[in-house]
Amino acid sequence: MFKRGFVLWEVVVGTAILAAFALGLTAAFQSALKLNSLNLHLTQANFLLAEGIEAVRLMRDNGWAANIAALSVNTDYFLSYDMGSNLWRSTNINVFVGGLFERKFRLAAVYRDGSQNIVPSGTLDASSKKLDVTVSWRQGAATTTRTVSTYLTDLFIN
Repeated sequence: MFKRGFVLWEVVVGTAILAAFALGLTAAFQSALKLNSLNLHLTQANFLLAEGIEAVRLMRDNGWAANIAALSVNTDYFLSYDMGSNLWRSTNINVFVGGLFERKFRLAAVYRDGSQNIVPSGTLDASSKKLDVTVSWRQGAATTTRTVSTYLTDLFIN
């Protein structure tokens, strides 16, 4: 009888150890999947930021006066790709990319000092704009936002 009780005790302890191991392994896999999802969204956002800068540069290349200078500074705009003309356009209508990402851009005035350095205030440079592209997305209960900035100039005087 003593041996039977001992074997039962070994089975209970062994099962508990296996269950604890399986639970720990499951938790580790869930954490890995969550991190993978976070990294996937961050990578997609980085590609959208780069695409946003390139899209506005293409708009600049296709006509500074019509596509860049005509936009109001410190106003949020969104990007829309026109399949008919194969051109990027700015719009006031928010377009969610992939149903998840909000991408917008904003232009700001550029000022220069006497040495042509960019400064917070000085002489307005009408042939330059500061470009901020922002991508935001919801993940769980939080919103993540990434922004990248660069400067545009009227290279082709168009």
